[in-house]
Amino acid sequence: MPGDTLSVTFLAAGATSQRGKTIDELHPDKMPTEHKPFAPIEEVIQELKLQPRAFDALAFEFIGPDGGRVQAQTTTEEHGYCFTVLWNSHRPERARVSAHTYTLDSLVAKENGKYHADAKLSFGQRVVFKVLAPNNTVERDARKSGARPSP
Repeated sequence: MPGDTLSVTFLAAGATSQRGKTIDELHPDKMPTEHKPFAPIEEVIQELKLQPRAFDALAFEFIGPDGGRVQAQTTTEEHGYCFTVLWNSHRPERARVSAHTYTLDSLVAKENGKYHADAKLSFGQRVVFKVLAPNNTVERDARKSGARPSP
């Protein structure tokens, strides 16, 4: 939602705020249902393309571990955005973070989409992802963004 902010700090050690729960623990009153196989991705994408769009554009801001700010938004062809934090045991001293936009067709083609920000986090560093605004564009000041003003 507009105004939502997610911050991630990469720590060498820490405690969880609460124990994780299974689906059954989260929804104890829900009756078990038969699991059907997932529909093929192409079929799901075609159904999504038929649905009306909820937003003309989705805008976000990414604040990297160095404090650098990137503001971006989806284009008319793009469906959404993604903020990712990846860690694996092969490089335990760092995590990779990124923000990108994507089209529905790029999901079918298993393409990455358009990366707007990409960084590596070391212990003690933090990144922030903010949802700015749906259905309008990000106001850009050419003096601040590094973009060249129109002639």
